[in-house]
Amino acid sequence: MAKLAFEKFGEPIHFEISLTNVDKPPIDIISLNQRLDSLRRYKDENFMGSICLTNAPLFLQKA
Repeated sequence: MAKLAFEKFGEPIHFEISLTNVDKPPIDIISLNQRLDSLRRYKDENFMGSICLTNAPLFLQKA
């Protein structure tokens, strides 16, 4: 999906991982590392922007 967005808009795609969620418990360090590892394998791809970790559980707070 990120690659398609990059192809359409021509800009690197930035990712956000929220450490908290309204409906779920906070992400533990093991789960966080797994999520980061899944994105790190694309680090040399053109579409890859930054990865932001936030503590914003709601979309309104992220915006």
